[in-house]
Amino acid sequence: MSPRPSSRNHRRPAASISGLRALPLIKALSNGYGAVVAFFVISGFVLARSLDRNFSLSRFLRGRILRLFPAAITTIGLFALLFYGFGVVVYRGASYEPLNILANMAMLRTDIDPVMWSMKAELAATPLIFACVWVHRRYGARAVMAIAVVLFALAFVGQYSQFIGDDTNLALLFAFPVGILVHFNGEAIARRLPPAAAVLGTLGSVAVFCACAFFKPSGTWTLLVQWLSAATLVMLIAYRPEVRLLAVLDASIVRFYGRISTASTCCTR
Repeated sequence: MSPRPSSRNHRRPAASISGLRALPLIKALSNGYGAVVAFFVISGFVLARSLDRNFSLSRFLRGRILRLFPAAITTIGLFALLFYGFGVVVYRGASYEPLNILANMAMLRTDIDPVMWSMKAELAATPLIFACVWVHRRYGARAVMAIAVVLFALAFVGQYSQFIGDDTNLALLFAFPVGILVHFNGEAIARRLPPAAAVLGTLGSVAVFCACAFFKPSGTWTLLVQWLSAATLVMLIAYRPEVRLLAVLDASIVRFYGRISTASTCCTR
């Protein structure tokens, strides 16, 4: 019987090779920073639609509270249950002192669940969103564009981006007024696009999102093209749904998650 081949000379299985070849694709689809930019653009867009239908500060604040705090309280409560019930610490360095648990539930800190930093940033953006819609209704798109430009410039100032703590990045707040502009002004732009331009815009937006995964996420040009691609895609989805490339969004599972996201963002229509 011939000796068993050594692991050094043993040929690697085809599945492993194909897995290695798929790594760039996985990286391209794992643009987490770009996903936050896109989510903030979508959030600004959806909340502007809600406020445009019913411009009420009390209703808006109630919606924000019902959208953000139940999710934060439930998540931190589950993490605390895992810690006190089973001794499980999901993230190292997290403190499970009672006061710190309450601070995390209130989104004053995010050390127990660091990925909640985007929710903390969204909470901080609440007055910004309402103010931008008010400004647009009173002064028009140019005033909101000026706000977006100022916030984009501040994104590269450390004191501003970490103003509410080192655990949260406010650099992406400029994406909210961008989404608001898409709501108020995107339809007029989208309707003027020829069908071929709408298709190219859809393809280009997806390609840019994937390509940005290979560059420094907080770079000037990376941030710029990511909010442009997110705004373009949201605009085309909202106002040019006949583009066939967007038909995947009509799938039952996608529509299900879309209803969850929309309901949790608006809370009430």
